[in-house]
Amino acid sequence: MEMYEYNRLVTGLPQHQIEDMLLQRMQKEGGEKDPTNSVRDTNTTELKGELAMTMGLQLRRAYVNSIGVLDNGTLISGLDDGHVQFWRRGEMVKDARHTGGCVDEVVIFPSSG
Repeated sequence: MEMYEYNRLVTGLPQHQIEDMLLQRMQKEGGEKDPTNSVRDTNTTELKGELAMTMGLQLRRAYVNSIGVLDNGTLISGLDDGHVQFWRRGEMVKDARHTGGCVDEVVIFPSSG
């Protein structure tokens, strides 16, 4: 598999390859033909068992306790030092501090739109 370096922190599959894999999966299972459609069948739009991205460099001493992905592709990570990080296309777009301490779990609710 071809790996792409998004930045010094993140390497992974190029976005077009991820979308192609999702499209092939959806077509194989007879699902929606548009992988960017906001209303999706999660069985055909997940890359279970595939290594799509790695986030390598240690930024600080904290463990990632939980990861979630929003419908728009934004990855959210909850760390044991109380930080909640938002990642988009391999770049951290926001780092928020949870005042209650450790973030045990990130829970994503489906959008109603």
